[in-house]
Amino acid sequence: MIVPPLLIGGSRLGRAVLLAALSLFGIACGDGNGPIRDTTAPTVQSTSPADGAHGVARATLITVMFSEAILPSTVTSTTFTVSDLAGAASASGNTATFTPSGQLTAGATYTATVTTGVTDLAGNPLAAARSWSFTANATPQASAGDDQDVTTGETVQLSATATDPDGQTLSYNWTQLSGPSVGALSGQNPSFTAPGGVSTIELQLVVSDGVEDAPPARVVMRVLEDKAKALWVSAAGSDSNPGSRAAPKKTIQAAIELAKATGADVYVAGGTYAESITLRDSVSLYGGFSGTNWLRDVAANVTTIQGGATAIMGAGADSLTVEGFTIRAADGAAPGQSSVGIAFDNRVHIFSST
Repeated sequence: MIVPPLLIGGSRLGRAVLLAALSLFGIACGDGNGPIRDTTAPTVQSTSPADGAHGVARATLITVMFSEAILPSTVTSTTFTVSDLAGAASASGNTATFTPSGQLTAGATYTATVTTGVTDLAGNPLAAARSWSFTANATPQASAGDDQDVTTGETVQLSATATDPDGQTLSYNWTQLSGPSVGALSGQNPSFTAPGGVSTIELQLVVSDGVEDAPPARVVMRVLEDKAKALWVSAAGSDSNPGSRAAPKKTIQAAIELAKATGADVYVAGGTYAESITLRDSVSLYGGFSGTNWLRDVAANVTTIQGGATAIMGAGADSLTVEGFTIRAADGAAPGQSSVGIAFDNRVHIFSST
């Protein structure tokens, strides 16, 4: 390039300024061959989830970060795909995002791919296609243990089990759903002291792997006077049955007579029992149980003894409890005849019914 001498203000300074300006112009124009063009191909800098990741949350987005901004229109359902997963691809700045149309399948492995159809703003294609794989979190499974019959005041040991295919650390969260409070419970196998009265304790366990919760597991503790000596009655039962929860007696009196012989107590499901009752020594009666799951809720499972003029006779019976019943006696059959809900002699009794 030849620049003729110029005078600015009587000096050659103008020539130097002009040379500098032309030099810069030459750089911008590529020394006369046009503007410099971006020819650098974008590359993948990182992915989420990472390649080989396990325990990935099932409600997640799949993203790719590039080395530079990319042309959004080149990120499509054909240039950014995830195997066996429907969804939509989009881009903003240097990040492309695949949004699944639903949750990932628990425990399933997916392969994500971005192709060289993705370009930067200058039209340069991705330097190389990139694929990576990850595995969705597998839902942990939990059991709160078997239901138990326990004796009042006994130390109750819970025995939960749980598995997690991803091998993640599990946490155990216990919640009491019903029954007298047993206090806070923590850890996999906590213990507590059974209440001093007949009741049922219903507990729920939720196990988490830090990503997802297992379906709630439930366990019931039936607190009895003596867990080894219990007979059960339901209006839907039969007096030919042995008196278990699976095969209960039908009438309270039939259960009382069997309990007298075996030293047991009698536990009665809600319903109306049209019979007069004769109590026996040391045979306690407890009403208010559900006839389906045998949870005890006296208010919800009203247990009524609908007897004759004397609904319950307690003469000669001692050392027993009658609890959780509504007792109704028939009207006296003749003028002046009393209608008696419960009749005792002067022995000592513990009694709680309405």
